[in-house]
Amino acid sequence: MKRFLMYLIILAVMGFLFWLGNLATSQWEENMKYQNKLELGIAFVNQGDLYVVQDSTLKKTFFKVIGQTSDSSYCITYGKDTSILPSDLGQSTILLKEGLLLDKHKNWVAEVLENQDNFNDKLDFLSKTELDSIFSNHTIHGYDNDSPEMDFIFQLSVEYYFGSPLLLIIFLLGLFILFYLFDMMTQILLPSEKLTILRPIIVICVILIYALINGNYMMFSSFYGNTWIGYGYILLSHVLVFFSFQNISKRVERMSFEVKEIAKFFSIIVLGLVSEFIFRIGFDFLINKAHNQENYDLKTMFTVFLVVSFKFWVLVASANFFNNLVKYISSLRRKSKQLQAVTSDAQISADALQQSEAHVNTHFLYNSLHAIAALAPVAPDKTETLALSLAKYYRYTTNRYDETWITIKDEVEALTAYLEVEKIRMGEKLTYAFELSNVVSIFNIPKFILQPLIENAVKYGYNAKNDTTEIKIVVIKMMMIHSKYLSVIVANLLVIKWK
Repeated sequence: MKRFLMYLIILAVMGFLFWLGNLATSQWEENMKYQNKLELGIAFVNQGDLYVVQDSTLKKTFFKVIGQTSDSSYCITYGKDTSILPSDLGQSTILLKEGLLLDKHKNWVAEVLENQDNFNDKLDFLSKTELDSIFSNHTIHGYDNDSPEMDFIFQLSVEYYFGSPLLLIIFLLGLFILFYLFDMMTQILLPSEKLTILRPIIVICVILIYALINGNYMMFSSFYGNTWIGYGYILLSHVLVFFSFQNISKRVERMSFEVKEIAKFFSIIVLGLVSEFIFRIGFDFLINKAHNQENYDLKTMFTVFLVVSFKFWVLVASANFFNNLVKYISSLRRKSKQLQAVTSDAQISADALQQSEAHVNTHFLYNSLHAIAALAPVAPDKTETLALSLAKYYRYTTNRYDETWITIKDEVEALTAYLEVEKIRMGEKLTYAFELSNVVSIFNIPKFILQPLIENAVKYGYNAKNDTTEIKIVVIKMMMIHSKYLSVIVANLLVIKWK
């Protein structure tokens, strides 16, 4: 629950930024719906335009262009009441209320045109000559609904200033990719001992490049012009934010991920706003002193600063948060895989140990130890042989449990050690023999496949008549030719016989 609340706070700040940007963008598009024509003439008259005519006595009339007839006359309808027109005809929008981040405007041209009650029902027709005469002899303000033509870079900067959600998403994605690639490249290319020294240098170079791009292309970002002052302002303020943020990051490193990231998120925003504001006030003071200006529009500067800087630092903090979140999730997945690997290895070891313990015949071990104890006082040489054979057998059963297939030779050696122990314990009553060639000794068989058979032979192969247990192991290679398919079948035949 705590983790969810932490993430919710960050998402709420981002949501507020996108909501604010969407509101500002929609208002700006609405306010730009009807533009005041700077160059007027009959060639610029279009359907849907609004024209305000002001004569020499400052009397006003207005009309709306309905369209153009087949004889090239213009169909218009005159307005009724000129009191609905604002005093300042140079703007198509008027300010209703000043806000901290957004000023509320309304487009009076749109309101006039959209209300048919503002116009007479009678349609008038003006020829090109009559319309040209009106334009020539009066002061004309015309408004059309054509979108203003802007340079592409300038249009992007304006949309960024107002906070177009689509542009903000692209900018956020770009910052995230930049942070991710920067972290990945520094970790791969820079050794750990050089990372501490070179990382700040690389960051300062990136900030300098951003300052140059910002000062030359971004609207309102460098209102000092393309001078060293604008670049220096961005460079110094952003470098101060970086080093201050590095110090805060070290202090919160031991906290939980959620607390740590929310502290980093808001520290970036606060540090960015405070640093930029201090440097902007300082540079403004220097500029006004250099130009002998005592007063400047602090309110406008502060509003522009809030709109641009707040948006930028929220995007930087969000990109840093998403970058750290991706790294955190990747580390969790990596640790999960490591834990699964360790668990799997532990399970394999446990299974192997269980398998090894299953192959240790406890009764055989106890009997052998008792035999060693009994033979030690009377037959030291047999005791040594018995102990070595017992050690050889259990070394085979415990130290090579990871093998599934072994050669016949290795299996026979283990069985020999086992039978040696049994022979010393049972004496001359037990005899055994192995018959195998070098050709068949290299073939692989499942490990311990013969052990149960040998144990059963020792246990149940006793011949009461001869008072002996005879065990014979024969391994042969048998070739069979199939007459129909002319194929060769190789069989490894193991024969165990006890009498």
